[in-house]
Amino acid sequence: MSHAKRAAKRRKGPTVAAVAVGAALVGGGLVVLGQLDSRTGSQQVLPTITASQDSGDGGPRASGSVGPSASANSSPSPTAATAKPTRNASTPVTPAPGASRVSNSAAVVAACSREIAAGEAVVRAASTAADGWRAHLQARTDLLAGKISREASGQIWARTKKAGPAQVASLSAAMTAQGKARGGCAKVTGSAVISCKQRLAALDAASSAGRAAVSDWNDHLKMMAAHAAGAFGSQHAQDLWVAAWKGGPKNLERFALAQAALAGAPRCRPS
Repeated sequence: MSHAKRAAKRRKGPTVAAVAVGAALVGGGLVVLGQLDSRTGSQQVLPTITASQDSGDGGPRASGSVGPSASANSSPSPTAATAKPTRNASTPVTPAPGASRVSNSAAVVAACSREIAAGEAVVRAASTAADGWRAHLQARTDLLAGKISREASGQIWARTKKAGPAQVASLSAAMTAQGKARGGCAKVTGSAVISCKQRLAALDAASSAGRAAVSDWNDHLKMMAAHAAGAFGSQHAQDLWVAAWKGGPKNLERFALAQAALAGAPRCRPS
């Protein structure tokens, strides 16, 4: 065949002119959107090629989908990435409502109530006796200041002297009862523990100060009884009396302060 005939035959054969209609970069890979067939003029949709679909040998692998596909660098789903929260060991646990409320048994409540009542009784008995001693001392102060007559002071001394021994005996009996009730609040639990301890501490402080004041009064009562019995003369009795008058107010003032502190102390309610 001649050269001219072979050239003509080649012109009649099907030739496809690959004309790139458009291209775009998707996820780092080249996406060829279509070609035009030189014979029909129609567009043929070609597969998407992305660099993210690794074949394992370093080259791109064709995918049958047109849209973007997931890559190894894409973000994981929230479900997979979010771990379930765990409790931190240092996080405090809030107790259930009412968990801190502890009820004491009837026996514990009764025992603690007896101890508190016994302490209150000691303070009351000491207060009564201290009032008699205070009046006895004040009578001499007022006499020397000219506020009362010798007759009035004599009446006060006689009255307080007569009531004194019974007052001291009442305090002694209260102290004995208090000793038997000691430890009654030891088994109290719950929210009443603190208030009961504070009340007992205030009672003990007041009882101690009260006993000291009444002890001064009891010593003076004994001195007057000894003088009346002829144990020593009037001058010695007078000297002892003046010394007691000067020193007595010290313990009385301490007792008054302890009573004021007791009044401000919390109540013990071991329920």
